[in-house]
Amino acid sequence: MERNRMLNIRMGRKSKIHIENTPGKARLRKFIRYGVFLACACYFVAGNRGLLHLVRMKSEVSSLRKEIDKLETEHNRSDAERADLKKDLKAVERIAREELGLVKKGEVVFRFTGSGPEENRNK
Repeated sequence: MERNRMLNIRMGRKSKIHIENTPGKARLRKFIRYGVFLACACYFVAGNRGLLHLVRMKSEVSSLRKEIDKLETEHNRSDAERADLKKDLKAVERIAREELGLVKKGEVVFRFTGSGPEENRNK
């Protein structure tokens, strides 16, 4: 019991310094202990390499993996389309007509301008 009230600090063989353990010092030690614990907890949760950083990095990794999967699917589709275009000349011709507006020799192209049936309905 007396040990709780007194702190012994030895300084040499014969000399002893007695410091009383007052309630204010005990509160200060407790405050410092909790402050250090709180600072460490904040660092591990919100620090540069803390828990929040880890969660953000995991979500970024999952979104990047989804994007990679999407791009791989698109790449595979493009490879299949390219292989089909190498084999099928009619598909090449169809794309040239639809997207580039090309025509064969001797074909006549009619282009209509002005009001058509769709445009008359809107008026």
